[in-house]
Amino acid sequence: MQKLKSSFGYAIVLWIVGVFPIIFDVLFRSLLNADSSLNSYEDILIAVCTFIGGLLCLYVADIECDVKIKEHNWKINLKSLFLTVLFAVAYVTSTFGTLRRDDLNSLYGLNERVPWQIFIAAALITPWGEELIYRYSIFSVLRGKEKRLGKTICAVIISSFMFTVMHFNGGLLRIAELLLFGAVSAIIFHLTDNILYSIVFHGVANFVSYSICDIFQTVHFHNIILVFSIPLAVLCFALLISDFTGKKKLFNKDSCL
Repeated sequence: MQKLKSSFGYAIVLWIVGVFPIIFDVLFRSLLNADSSLNSYEDILIAVCTFIGGLLCLYVADIECDVKIKEHNWKINLKSLFLTVLFAVAYVTSTFGTLRRDDLNSLYGLNERVPWQIFIAAALITPWGEELIYRYSIFSVLRGKEKRLGKTICAVIISSFMFTVMHFNGGLLRIAELLLFGAVSAIIFHLTDNILYSIVFHGVANFVSYSICDIFQTVHFHNIILVFSIPLAVLCFALLISDFTGKKKLFNKDSCL
């Protein structure tokens, strides 16, 4: 239990380090009142600040928390990468059709295209920063190298909660969606021991999310989509679990914290 408390302390420090660069975004917002032409680049700046926060967490985790960059697995398997991409697409389609159906209904008829800056920020830049903060750094520190079941579950819950706090902008369904997304991304990282898969999952999920917001402004969401997307998401996730459980031990036999 003492180790868990110590790990939680490190996680809080990493959280602060990761979100610190957002201060620059606050300063940028203050400039918008003076120059509205900068408004279109706000999303890019937020993403860059998040990316910088991720790099800072990467450095601090390596120096202070024994989460070594050189020891991390940076290799990609094409089969697993394909499954991750397919899962991300099916996962987002499923959650939008269930947890976020009201959001889609509110968009219908707006005919307002999603700015290209959001796609670049959300799909290419932000996932790197957020995954390095919440999964690579915070989740790794909370889980520990022993990979005990109890600590892993706590790591999934706490890291997902921290992720949710920084993104919350709605009601209970939004909370549920954010917690689920954080947990799924953490589980992918735990399964693969490779942050690149979580980054790909996050980036594809963000890209599909904003694409859906674009598409369903002009057409209605039909339940028939869920008939295919939910089973596909479950299948891809099961295949990912099967693909990696055969390669390594997921948990230490000692399930204590």
